[in-house]
Amino acid sequence: MTYQLDTPIQELDVVALSHNLPEHGLKQGDRGAIVHAYPNGQTFEVEFVNPDGTTQALLTIAANHLQKVISVQSTPNS
Repeated sequence: MTYQLDTPIQELDVVALSHNLPEHGLKQGDRGAIVHAYPNGQTFEVEFVNPDGTTQALLTIAANHLQKVISVQSTPNS
């Protein structure tokens, strides 16, 4: 299950694209990791990886084109 959060984006956060970037083979909803947050807090270096772990794209993206996400795993009750 995935939740979108309205908290500030920080380095190492997982984010989702809010629009397509066809020139990089990326589409809305694709997830990447923040590898650098610029001091203005509104611009980020985001790495998107292929299923085999190779980098698909490393891009500078404005915060208004990203959504912070968190995955929640359910745990069985004891």
